[in-house]
Amino acid sequence: SVDGAEKLAVKLVNTLAEPHGFEIEGVTKVEVMGNETKEIILTGLKKGKSYDVKCHLHPAHVGAKLVVK
Repeated sequence: SVDGAEKLAVKLVNTLAEPHGFEIEGVTKVEVMGNETKEIILTGLKKGKSYDVKCHLHPAHVGAKLVVK
């Protein structure tokens, strides 16, 4: 932790044939190809803050919320 900013390792697993996205606005935006696993490091996350997570390739998909404790 530096100045309240956190680093988080995330493993993204796409078990479907088509690519899907993983976006946290202002933090990261990546594509995970079909049947691919990708590991990413999120930096600059603030403790106590929540972040909206969405698939930027398929806006109709249900999103999620990442809460940094």
